[in-house]
Amino acid sequence: MLESGDIFRVPASGLGKKMSQMVLPISEYYHFGLICGAFEDDYIILESTPKGVNVGMLSWYLNKPGDGISVLRADVDKDLRQAAPFALIPYARSGYGYWQFGKLIWDGIKIWLRERRIRKIHYTEFRDFLDSDSPICTRAVEIAYLAVGAPIIDPNYPAIPAAFEDAINKGILKEIYYIKWEE
Repeated sequence: MLESGDIFRVPASGLGKKMSQMVLPISEYYHFGLICGAFEDDYIILESTPKGVNVGMLSWYLNKPGDGISVLRADVDKDLRQAAPFALIPYARSGYGYWQFGKLIWDGIKIWLRERRIRKIHYTEFRDFLDSDSPICTRAVEIAYLAVGAPIIDPNYPAIPAAFEDAINKGILKEIYYIKWEE
C-alpha cells in the first residue's frame, strides 16, 4: 500500500532521456512527484508542472501500453514522510522553473569547455543551480522533505533525477513499488 509522502517517478523519453544519460548516476526516470493519499482505487498526487504545483491522479501516468511508474519511499520517520506533501501548498501557484534547465545545461557546457571534452557529468559537479520559488518537479519533492526537516537530497546540489539515484544508492530512498500497464 502506498502512503502519503511516497515519491512517484515516471520513465524519461525523448529529450529528457538524452539529458538524463549525460548526468551521473544515470537515471531512467525524469518526472517526479508526491503521493498524497488513496482515493477510491487510485492515488492523489502532487506534482510540479508548467501550471505550478498541481493535484492529479497517479493513474494518469498509466494511459497507454508500456507506461510504467516507480514509487520510492524515504527512510525517514513516517510522520515526517506523511507531512511532506502538505509542505508544497505554498507553491501551488508558483509557476515552473524552466530557466533551471537552462542553468544546468549552461553549467554542463562550461564544464565541457573548461575541460575541452564532452563527458558525462556527476550531478555534484553542477554549481550554478539556484533556489527557486518556481520549482521543477524534482526540486518540488526536495522542497517538501526539506520543509519537514527530513532532507533526502543534499541541499548543496541540484535535485535532479541523478540525485535521486544517488539517494537510492545511499539507502535514503528505496523503490517499494513498480507498476507497468500491460495490454
